[in-house]
Amino acid sequence: MIRVPPRLAAACIALPLAAGCSDVTTATVCDNTTVPSVLVSVMNDARQPVSASGTWTAGTLSDSLRHLPGDSARLAAYGPAGVYTVRVQGQGTAPWVATNVYVTAGQCGPATAYLEATIR
Repeated sequence: MIRVPPRLAAACIALPLAAGCSDVTTATVCDNTTVPSVLVSVMNDARQPVSASGTWTAGTLSDSLRHLPGDSARLAAYGPAGVYTVRVQGQGTAPWVATNVYVTAGQCGPATAYLEATIR
């Protein structure tokens, strides 16, 4: 039988808890990949991809939606978890607006909310 001093035992228990993990063997390791908080697929009434632009707002933050590389019909918001309003508009179309889009916190940043915008 091995005796462990009480202070050492307490430190062995407290350290993983202080680090935010109850089991360090299953802790998530996040890479530097940036994940969008909202991803919008934009299409017309015929469900064909359409080029568009837009903005997002979450609380006091606001920014432009970004085109995914090589894909002008998919727009991404890169912001924190929160409640979003997303606005999308194609050339010569009426604005498409989604309110109360909930983005939750994921393990490595916001969990992506997926939207489909049909612009007319």
